[in-house]
Amino acid sequence: MLIVEIDIKMKTCWKVAKGTYKINTKLIDGINICELISGLVLYEGYAEIIDENDIKIITYELYDSEDHNSNYSEYVLPNLRFADNWTSITYNESYKYWAFSYLNRAYNASKEVCDAFGINKCMIVYGPPGVGKSTFTKALCQKLAIRNKKKMHLREINCNRILSRFYGESIKNLANLLDCENKDTVIVLDEADSILLDRGSIINKNEPNDSVRIINSLLSFIDRGKNFIILISNFKDQLDSAILDRCDILVEMEKLSLQLTYNLLKNTLEKMMDMGYLEHYQFMEFLNVEICGEMADERSWSLFNIAARHLQKSPRQIKKLMFGILGDGKQSIGEALKQLANTSK
Repeated sequence: MLIVEIDIKMKTCWKVAKGTYKINTKLIDGINICELISGLVLYEGYAEIIDENDIKIITYELYDSEDHNSNYSEYVLPNLRFADNWTSITYNESYKYWAFSYLNRAYNASKEVCDAFGINKCMIVYGPPGVGKSTFTKALCQKLAIRNKKKMHLREINCNRILSRFYGESIKNLANLLDCENKDTVIVLDEADSILLDRGSIINKNEPNDSVRIINSLLSFIDRGKNFIILISNFKDQLDSAILDRCDILVEMEKLSLQLTYNLLKNTLEKMMDMGYLEHYQFMEFLNVEICGEMADERSWSLFNIAARHLQKSPRQIKKLMFGILGDGKQSIGEALKQLANTSK
């Protein structure tokens, strides 16, 4: 069974058809080819569909609703703003779906199941700066709404806005930000390490008592399990142990491998082609280049070597490099690769 997610506005533009599909990719705007379920669940490669009944359509409606204030941003899901987050983020596809599968199960767990297995409806996404933690978190929430066929809300809170220099004010700020009438609101605390540092270290440093009270207040909120909460942190090891213990799933986002770096460069170049900045060219898939080595086509091999030289860079840094090679008009692939190669030196 091939899962296909379709924006309801695009449903009449695409007919279910037999053929070969690239798994986990955007077919066109509003139509995403997702996983293949056939005994095993596949998230990469190609699927040959010989029976139209082997395609399952999941339709969704995109909303363009956003609410921004000085303390948080709230979005109605599925949201137009996050339409391409899942397919645009370059990461291990099996890992992405593993994180979503666990999130989905925890989100839908009944109170009886939560009590029996200690599920707190809380997860943490952590890793070094620039690896795409915030983008991935929003992609997870977007897919959660699509797969559950629900109109949900995402409340994104920057933890730095919680802290106040006035005693007791931080606790009030946190309580107000966490107060959601809709139980289908997922709360995301970005930069969580700014308020959730280990209480032992806070006491030893003689920090204001508000910092400890914030952690205690959040622990109480998590224990109530009214809303699913996701923490985003650059420094997981510095977080309070009680917070980590309550997280149902810890999702680590590491620096990109050589394959993922190649794919990010390839995907970004292809997006530049679609935007009219580059002439069109079909690069080889990473595994084929790796197997063929210097026998691969010249441009794919050049991209492979560029990826190897940028291996330690984050996705954010790589995208900034790609922006740097944009010209005023359309340029050749050869010229673009030459500029990228020069940035590697």
